Amino acid sequence: SEAEFEYAATSGGRNQKYPWGNGGPTCGRAVVAENGKKGCGNDSTMPVCSMPLGNTDQGLCDMAGNVWQWTLDTYSPSYANAPLNGAAVINTASDRGVIRGGTFFDDNPVRFRSDYRAGFNSGLRNIGVGFRLAK
Repeated sequence: SEAEFEYAATSGGRNQKYPWGNGGPTCGRAVVAENGKKGCGNDSTMPVCSMPLGNTDQGLCDMAGNVWQWTLDTYSPSYANAPLNGAAVINTASDRGVIRGGTFFDDNPVRFRSDYRAGFNSGLRNIGVGFRLAK
């Protein structure tokens, strides 16, 4: 769920901006666009877990950068009426899901923050969107 993603991306709910802490995203921490070069100069994604300095304290990698990650939730402009237990908010009337974490072709630090969220039409394709298998 979106709530579970954010909890994991803040190293277990810590008060920090990014999975690694409060310092902004760089190619040393995440697969991002830096100095006009997408994907840290590769112009694409990179192998999973290739930026260990960006890992959470629990060792989760790529919680920011590489590709946006789909969550189970349907997009809503706020957390109003969201379940307190972290379960996903699912509205079958909407085709917009929630993506989190930023992507390799972006250089805006705000979009890599653990609390940043965006709605994305589930019928669209995008090379910067993927998913994480989670249990």
